[in-house]
Amino acid sequence: MKRLHWNQRKTKQILVIIVFLLTNFAVISLLSTIYYEFNSGADRSNLLHIDLKFNNYYLPKINIYTENTEGRKLNEEIIKNIREDYIKSWYVRKYALQNNDAKAIEDFYTDSAQVKIKRIINNNAKSKITIHSTSLNHNLNIRFFSEDGQVAYVNDSKVHEQTFFYQQNQLIHQEKTIKNYKAILLLEDGFWRVRHLVSDTVYKPEKDTVKTKDYPFNIKGINYYPQKKPWFKFWNAYDSLVVNKDFSLIKKLGLNAIRIFIPYEVFGKEKVLTTHLNHLKTTLDIAQKNNIKIIVTFFDFYSNYEVLDYTLCDRHLETIITHIKNHPALIQYDVKNEPDLDFKIHNKQKVINWLDFVIQQVKNYDKNTPVTIGWYAPESTSILEKKVDFISFHYYKSPEKFKDAYLMVKEKTNKPIVIQEFGRHSYNSIWNLYSHSEKKQAAYHKEMQTNFKSLGVKHFVSWTLYDFPEIDASIFGRAPYKTGPQKHYGFIDVNGQLKPSSKYIIPYAN
Repeated sequence: MKRLHWNQRKTKQILVIIVFLLTNFAVISLLSTIYYEFNSGADRSNLLHIDLKFNNYYLPKINIYTENTEGRKLNEEIIKNIREDYIKSWYVRKYALQNNDAKAIEDFYTDSAQVKIKRIINNNAKSKITIHSTSLNHNLNIRFFSEDGQVAYVNDSKVHEQTFFYQQNQLIHQEKTIKNYKAILLLEDGFWRVRHLVSDTVYKPEKDTVKTKDYPFNIKGINYYPQKKPWFKFWNAYDSLVVNKDFSLIKKLGLNAIRIFIPYEVFGKEKVLTTHLNHLKTTLDIAQKNNIKIIVTFFDFYSNYEVLDYTLCDRHLETIITHIKNHPALIQYDVKNEPDLDFKIHNKQKVINWLDFVIQQVKNYDKNTPVTIGWYAPESTSILEKKVDFISFHYYKSPEKFKDAYLMVKEKTNKPIVIQEFGRHSYNSIWNLYSHSEKKQAAYHKEMQTNFKSLGVKHFVSWTLYDFPEIDASIFGRAPYKTGPQKHYGFIDVNGQLKPSSKYIIPYAN
């Protein structure tokens, strides 16, 4: 009897092990399939309709009108479904043409409508052409909705689009257009699918405007982070008391402007966090209280320059700018910090196209505040020079060579020039062969300010107010030869004492 019980127990154990192994095999197989789908080139074509239900890949600005709809009465659910599937149809078509992948369109276009798109894709694939495009807005007027609830006729007016044509990864043509579209949608298998989509009227986009060639306010500023909460911590652990204390000190030092940074992800990307918007508004209020002007730098630590993500950037900009554009402390927008450092990694032309788009949208939301680009190199300042109101560049080289760099920039523009970052660290260690010191840092700033005076430089923003006891390892790593210099660019040391360089933070009167 004991032997029988032992056999039964043994059998159960074997069955449990078999079930466990089969379950793990099934899970691993499922994960392998998912991994394959997302890494085999079919990541968004086979699973695109699933992704679109849970992710916002495409967020153009949308207005929808139903006041004059003929036919069956619309309810909110139907309007919502038509709106969402129509906009998704635009995204999948743009995605398909960018990747020459016809599978992406199947859920949002009828069979007959797919024929034309597939023909374009096949021709483009043979010629090694890809079309990178996005729409920025849609004004939908549902003109007709059938009694059986299966057909909708939509007018989509004044759609702003940006399109870039590439052949073998080289830009061959680009265009900005404003078009009217007419679309017929059919309800099939739970999706509103496009049956026909045609455009008729084409409008010419308005020309970009430049605010001024002369600026009455001389910017004598500083790039700012709180000493104990630099970079991302500034916003994630915001302290208005510290900001107020620092801004008051900056004013006492004789400066009149501060440059701050808006990290794209920290601020919530396309869905800007209300908490951080409030922190930004508080910062502007504190600046106004201290009679200081603010330069707002967008898209810090952002590097996705793909056209299909333009609408996400647009929502980010719209939310922030509409929130702050009328604030009296706001003096300037900087659309991106040192974008020319991304040229090699992310394709120079793509970066420039993205900058052009961002400038256009900033000016669309605020027609009064000047716009600039925070170039790293003086040689980059001629790029998009006609689009911006200020020319800004950073300078960390020898003061002896500054004159040549400045005159080179000045020769190519008649717009105001801002030396938007400059400085020298005082980190003195074996890593730099003890070649830096606070004394040498002071000599650098003295010589730079002498240069500014002799060359008539009206606008400068130094780097930075404080030495930092700690900096973010996720940004700079942990190597002392990298973190050491970054911690020691300030005019004030970690003990709160003014360094010798502070004597030259502003050596001549306004």
